[in-house]
Amino acid sequence: MISCYAGGIAILLGLMLSSLSAQESTPESETTSAEEVSSEASPLVTATEHRLRGRYEEALEACENLLAQKDLADPDRISVWLSQSRIYEETGRWEEADEVISTALMTFPKSAALLARQGELCLLRGRYTEARQKAQAGIDQDSQHVHSRLVLANALAETGELDEAAKAYRWFVMYYNRAAPKDAETLVWVGEGAAQYARWNRVSSIFKFVVNEVCVDALASDKNYWKAPLLSGTLLLEKYNESQAIPEFHNALRINPQLAETHAAMGVAFLQDGKLDEARQRAEQALKLNSRSPAALVLKADTYLATDEPLDAAEWLDKALAINPVDQRVLGRKAALALLGERLMPVSTLAAAWEKLPQPPSDSQLPKPFQDAVVAALSVNSRPGEMLSAMGSVLEQHRKFDQAEVCYRKAIEVMPQLTAPRTQLGMLCMRTGKVDEAEQLLNEAFAADPFHVRISNMRKVIGVLKSYDTITTDHFVVRIDHEQRLLGEAMADYLERIYPELTARFGYEPPQRTQFEIYCNAKGQSAHAWFSSRMIGLPWIQTIGASTGVMVALANPNQTQNPFHWGRVLRHEFSHVLTLQATQFNIPHWYTEALAVGIEGSVFPPEWEDLLLERQAKGDLFNLDTINDGFRKPNGLSDWTLAYCQASLYSRFIEQKYGADANARLLTAYREGKTTQEALPALFATDVPQFEAEYQAFIADLAKTFTASRSPVLPDLKTAEAKYKANKDDMQAADEYAFVLVRSRRVPLAREIAEQVLKTEPKRPLSNVVVAMTDSKANRAGVVEKLVSLRNEGVIHRELLAILCLLTSQERQWDVLLETAQLGRRDCPRDKFFASAAAKACEELKQTEPLVEVLESLVLLDQDDPASRRKLAKLKLASGDAASARQWAEDSLLIDVTSIETQELRGQACLKLEDWPAAEKSFATALELDPDRLMSLLGLVEADVRLDKKEEARKLFDTILKTHAGDAEVKELQTRLGLRGATR
Repeated sequence: MISCYAGGIAILLGLMLSSLSAQESTPESETTSAEEVSSEASPLVTATEHRLRGRYEEALEACENLLAQKDLADPDRISVWLSQSRIYEETGRWEEADEVISTALMTFPKSAALLARQGELCLLRGRYTEARQKAQAGIDQDSQHVHSRLVLANALAETGELDEAAKAYRWFVMYYNRAAPKDAETLVWVGEGAAQYARWNRVSSIFKFVVNEVCVDALASDKNYWKAPLLSGTLLLEKYNESQAIPEFHNALRINPQLAETHAAMGVAFLQDGKLDEARQRAEQALKLNSRSPAALVLKADTYLATDEPLDAAEWLDKALAINPVDQRVLGRKAALALLGERLMPVSTLAAAWEKLPQPPSDSQLPKPFQDAVVAALSVNSRPGEMLSAMGSVLEQHRKFDQAEVCYRKAIEVMPQLTAPRTQLGMLCMRTGKVDEAEQLLNEAFAADPFHVRISNMRKVIGVLKSYDTITTDHFVVRIDHEQRLLGEAMADYLERIYPELTARFGYEPPQRTQFEIYCNAKGQSAHAWFSSRMIGLPWIQTIGASTGVMVALANPNQTQNPFHWGRVLRHEFSHVLTLQATQFNIPHWYTEALAVGIEGSVFPPEWEDLLLERQAKGDLFNLDTINDGFRKPNGLSDWTLAYCQASLYSRFIEQKYGADANARLLTAYREGKTTQEALPALFATDVPQFEAEYQAFIADLAKTFTASRSPVLPDLKTAEAKYKANKDDMQAADEYAFVLVRSRRVPLAREIAEQVLKTEPKRPLSNVVVAMTDSKANRAGVVEKLVSLRNEGVIHRELLAILCLLTSQERQWDVLLETAQLGRRDCPRDKFFASAAAKACEELKQTEPLVEVLESLVLLDQDDPASRRKLAKLKLASGDAASARQWAEDSLLIDVTSIETQELRGQACLKLEDWPAAEKSFATALELDPDRLMSLLGLVEADVRLDKKEEARKLFDTILKTHAGDAEVKELQTRLGLRGATR
């Protein structure tokens, strides 16, 4: 829970409302609800409990029995009618809910409770004027009637009478302080009204009190009153505090598992957390319980909006509008959907429409469904801030940042009471790199709402970002911690190097510098946690780099769990910036990823091959309809990886099938506003079904090349055990089972089965591996001899070769290791284990030419390995191939720029190539890392001499002579360059 305020409610309100005059206490008779349950009316208590617990059939039956009693007290009869109406509402029978109250009012036309309930139903159905009338009539009967007051306040807000609504919400804070209500229903009504007062007036302490006191007291008053935990959960969820909101929703569902509203609230929590499948399941569960629940209908629509399925989303929004045709939040979504269909509409058209508010939009460029939605909202509210806020949220979700921004700004203008659009605009400014404006907006939002998790996290991110150094080049701004400036400068240089290539490739140049933010360890948080908070406001995101299409952020590669080739990441993310902006964000997610992966210049990873084969065998590959789900709502890491894999293959297939320029032509089609369904027939004379069929055939052919040189995949433990027990005479099944057992650390049983297998078939490879793995070290020589003998007799299996490589490496039998590793490379060419083993053997045997060949294959298999690239640079330099040496050194530095040895190798290669400025920079960088490094000092002297910086060279050489005058390297350089020390 949010930490509770230390004082009591009287102290709290005294601090907040000292300017409000105290009023006389209301007599007890006036504060009691008309529907308050008599403590002696046990049948009524039973009926009420049935309703609150979701036993609706029993509740209705109990209500009918009560109403049949001629001597039923009037307050109890009113309570029964109210219960009936609520049952009908909670089960989607809106007309019957209204009919019950209309009938009841014929008997009790002056019942404040019935009038309030009728007003509430009018409010929920969008009949706001009637809702105000009914609520006011209830207040006329009882000026302290809490429910009537809440209906009136909400109706005033919905009709844009904001000043009057603000006064109406303030009433709840004053009432609580004056009357100190105790019953659950009144407490929750007060909590709802006070929470809205807190939102509009930026009084965060009231939120704390409602969550920690009012809702707790309500549930203590009535253990069955599910609205209390639902309210507290909803307030917590507003702050993106899913971890505390979800338990509150569970508490509500434990009371009433049949309530669609609570399932929908749970779904919203999942949706906020990116768990789309769980959100959709909750929506479906809610709709099974109540097919006309507005909350469930909107949630269902939102799940389709999250997966870019506008037609499905529109269907569910229309169902919600059938219940309330003027709901601003639903109309905002409808208006946004209409704009998403206008893929190339300039933002100025939308801005002009908002300038004319409250006049309805009339520009013919604006789609009619958009105009209809806005007109509907304006028909009841000339200040439709909620509609604008909801509209902006959908547009931002679909990366229409310019349009979202004008919606948020207009929402703030017409309804400044709302906190959401201000927060949304602040977060949007962060997404678009407007950090200074974001800071101002989020500081204001935090002052009003210090419990909002994402606001709090983003303000911390801004604090860290402001402390960073800024490196500005012609086309980029790189921000990074001062201690990591060397990395930032290397990234800035690399970005400028690739800028001409990538902008020419995609035919687009951004109109402003692109900002790259490199997040580092700080304040007890990891670089990755800061990066994640930057991108989503929460401390975990799957990847290590991301782009909004306007800016890029990534975790410091020097401070992540595993180093990565940041050059590839920069190419990938900058390509997103180019393709997204070039197409006005109309490019499909899968295609911007396809082009980004292609621009990396890396080979198809072996892990992708394995995954593709596995999913193809299961018939579980993505298609154009589902591939975006792999990015947006992956069911685990494999889905996410497969989405990247298949996106890359779509791009490869398009080029292979339709020509070298096919991808460029498709990108142009997206720039012109076409959809994939429109582009395929126009460009390639095909439709989606034919395209998909040919793509699947392409995948099948490709998969055959993967399986041609690959060991059979071993079964998991459960499968292996079942296969073995089904037929213990099946030696292959027993062989596999023994190996799977030892891999699962069930060593004694594995050894026993392996020995039994070898008695019958002594050349079974996996059983021999099990014996080798479980034999004593004292017998290692014999084990190696046995495995070598099997290998030489043609018993070749990946696991047998692997264990033999490990054992011969430990025994330093380099010749045997090399022979075995080369066999492994032959049979499993995409397995980097054997390439690494072969490289180790070649190094120990000092076999230079084979080592070069092995390393060149190893760097293709391991894209994030700086050491192999560094070794290649060293070998190439020694062989006189300075150009290749420089290439490999620079590639290694794109993984680890802090390697002094690699900087020196690059510098030496540049000297050989007579690129004196590049050599100077490499040696200077190495000296930043280690100022006493002799090789770097000498290299810098030579570079300065070649650049005719003779005075700098002489001073530096004099410094070297003070400590290294007798070193051979110093004398050689002095002789070669004709250097002389300072005169003494």
